Amino acid sequence: MTASAQAAEKVKASVQKVKDKAQHIVDEIEVEKAFAEEKLEAARPALEEAESALQVLTLYCIIQIEDCI
Repeated sequence: MTASAQAAEKVKASVQKVKDKAQHIVDEIEVEKAFAEEKLEAARPALEEAESALQVLTLYCIIQIEDCI
């Protein structure tokens, strides 16, 4: 094996290590993303209920203001 081929193998091994580390990070992010999406879906009904209540409250406030005018 020539010196340049050995150097190329070293670079290839180094690149593979970086690639493996990056893949590990990607895998961890995917797990965290799935967990966050589950929590988001669990919270969605409460969010929708709060938005609905806010709309009713806002409408009530507008009616009250109009009554004062």
